[in-house]
Amino acid sequence: MEIDWELYNKRLNINGSTKRERDLNKLQDDITRKSIDSLSYKTIFVKDVERNLIINKGTKSYLKTFQTIPNEKLDLGTAVVWKGKNWLVIESDSDDEVYGIGTLQECNYTLKWQNAKGDILSYPAIFTYSNSVGLDKNNVLTTSSKQFTVQLPFDTETILLREDKRFLCDWQLTQPDAFKITKRNVLTDNYNNSGIINLTLTACERKPDTDIDRVDIMICDYFNPVIQPSTTCQITYKGEPKIFIGGKLKTFESKFFDSQGVEITTPIAQWSANIPDQSKILFKVDSVNPNICTLQVTKDFKLLPEKNPTNNIVRLSLTDTTNTYSTYIDISIQGVM
Repeated sequence: MEIDWELYNKRLNINGSTKRERDLNKLQDDITRKSIDSLSYKTIFVKDVERNLIINKGTKSYLKTFQTIPNEKLDLGTAVVWKGKNWLVIESDSDDEVYGIGTLQECNYTLKWQNAKGDILSYPAIFTYSNSVGLDKNNVLTTSSKQFTVQLPFDTETILLREDKRFLCDWQLTQPDAFKITKRNVLTDNYNNSGIINLTLTACERKPDTDIDRVDIMICDYFNPVIQPSTTCQITYKGEPKIFIGGKLKTFESKFFDSQGVEITTPIAQWSANIPDQSKILFKVDSVNPNICTLQVTKDFKLLPEKNPTNNIVRLSLTDTTNTYSTYIDISIQGVM
């Protein structure tokens, strides 16, 4: 009987091509199976995705060490939801060949601000009281009683926060305190664009009785966002994008949509048609409703698709009077129905 060496090698290497790989895979498999029975085996959520983690009891209720399930990672700065509370990974060991270890700290405040587009953002953060000491311009020792260091996840929004950006931060919501960024550190706790941004917030003046500092939504320097019109539009019609020689009028209608995908009626359509024989194809925009146009091929149109396949297309283009929207469809000319 001939030995199937290829099958033998596949079976031999199914758990790794070397003894080290096989030992590692066996260890990881054992840890994964045994973790499920551990009382420390917890369900967490990362970006609304359910995951599992070994969370160890600690001496402080807001600080927990953790161990990942093999082949899973929790990078520094990862925001975690556990037991309905927000946590931040403040330590993560890069040596995670078997499993990862690190530290979670519970977030104690949600920082809110408005980005350049006008979106209001909310980020769970870790606030730590900081009593800074320094010298003023006359070399007099000064202290700041309202200063916090703030830890936030590093991402495309938090990296844009700059000095002098202002926030409302308080649990007293009728007359909250205002703070501004006086120091910004995006380097020391950032590894491969994953990590923590460290900010220093110092108390500053709030602008009361104005719409600039909106106490009702806890946003400083509020502005009404400029809503960019959607560039989404469609040309609709019944059946297929075809017109027939000697056939009936085919009607086309424009539809415009806002950024939420809701149809709007304010844009006024502008149509154009690039047709191979203007005198034989009737193109007309409705005089009452400019959002409708029609195309028709007369009976004496001599061009048949099979005889001239490169010249049997009508391109119908749609824009609006402000040139904000743009689309088109190619309509084929077919023989007599």
